[in-house]
Amino acid sequence: MKKPYLLLLLAFLCLLFANNSFLYADEGDSITYKRNLWFYAQRFNPHDSIPPGAMQNALSERNALLANGYYLNPMSNNWINIGPNYPWNGGRVNFVKYADANTVIIGAPHGGLWRTTNNSTWVSMDPNNQLGSNHSGSIAIDNSHNPPFIYYGTGEGIYGFDYAYFGKGIFKTTDWGNTWEEINNGLPINLFLKVFRITIRPEHPDEIFAATNQGLYRTSTGGINWFVIDGTYGKNCNDIKFSYQEPLKAFLVGPSEGNRYIPGVGYRESTDGGLTFEVKDRGFNPSGRSHIEVFEQNDNYIFAISDIDDNTKLYRSTNGGLNFIQKFATNMTNYGGYVMSLKVVLPEQGDVPIDIYLGGIDLYKSTNTGDDFCRITGDPVECGYSNIGQHDDNHFIDVKPGSVNDISVVNDGGIIKTSNGGYGWESFNSNLSLSLIYRINSGSNGTFLGIQDNGIGTLTTPNGMPSKKWTKN
Repeated sequence: MKKPYLLLLLAFLCLLFANNSFLYADEGDSITYKRNLWFYAQRFNPHDSIPPGAMQNALSERNALLANGYYLNPMSNNWINIGPNYPWNGGRVNFVKYADANTVIIGAPHGGLWRTTNNSTWVSMDPNNQLGSNHSGSIAIDNSHNPPFIYYGTGEGIYGFDYAYFGKGIFKTTDWGNTWEEINNGLPINLFLKVFRITIRPEHPDEIFAATNQGLYRTSTGGINWFVIDGTYGKNCNDIKFSYQEPLKAFLVGPSEGNRYIPGVGYRESTDGGLTFEVKDRGFNPSGRSHIEVFEQNDNYIFAISDIDDNTKLYRSTNGGLNFIQKFATNMTNYGGYVMSLKVVLPEQGDVPIDIYLGGIDLYKSTNTGDDFCRITGDPVECGYSNIGQHDDNHFIDVKPGSVNDISVVNDGGIIKTSNGGYGWESFNSNLSLSLIYRINSGSNGTFLGIQDNGIGTLTTPNGMPSKKWTKN
């Protein structure tokens, strides 16, 4: 008599969880997928999805609370920053960009935009709290204006084991961040948007492209209106670059269309200035997250990377993209597309690229156009480089304009810089406090933090007063 009851119970449980697919993972699913499933499942509750517009609704509620004198108003003067901020950890940073030879801008995954001039202290680029999201994905700078026009894409431009937060579209400033304008007309901001790259078409500053997880979008009006490029809607686009010699020629990359978890655009080319793109088979067949660099002084040289089998592989074309050949593989995990970066340095003279930087867990450098690479951070380093003070997990690389040796790199420990092409590094964190804090506990003996990829931070409180001297455990 027990069997019928057991069958009824089993049927009831099946019905109960039938609409809660997030509770399950297939046997063949990767650990990356399962981790993300676990993370978002906590936020689905009690439903099986996060409803479209959830972030916009939450921001509307926040703004209403602020207008009514909400006591946690960040614009009030009741809050002070107590860190942690120390050289070994400024917190994870997603991108770095030189606005000019003296000005550097960085974007943090949960800390917004920061700027420094002449290597002085970092200052927030949202002092008036106007941005609707501080989840940094990408940046583009139009230096045809003074001050420059800056476009800020929100929603973290990563995949992988680390949980990436979505953003609220694209914002624009014309005064170094004192004021911001939300320029989202035509963008699918209700569809959990990530902006991987923002690219300005050379010599056409009003033509801007946004490579997102929901397709490739274009504006010809400086962001007033956006339109999706045919054949890309709903597909992951990671990067777009233009030729400087042939302004109608562009290259688009993303995961393969057959990718089970993040279907994308693969490898495509445009010959009409980015109005349309065609899928091409050139020997570079992306699998997961992918990026591309077109050498500015000679577009015969194109470099591309892709997450293939959890390994970052680099390809090179020397004939303008007619065919690519694999030149290097890190042979280390990139955590499903979490740590991937590529930078081609403009040489002091000539039209052949010499120095190529590739970022993963460690940082790699080629000094012969990508034929060979040396590990220049991590353990062990190669080719005479020095392993002093660098943090793992390199997310973005940029080069000071007019230099071949001044390089800034951002990673899970903040930002580091070199003035001699990677033979020596120093922390550039200064006053940054951008740590991702997982847990916090405070008591009579101090405050204790669980920090992403940086252990436990401890702030002692002698005589009941914070010392502001953080130590790492």
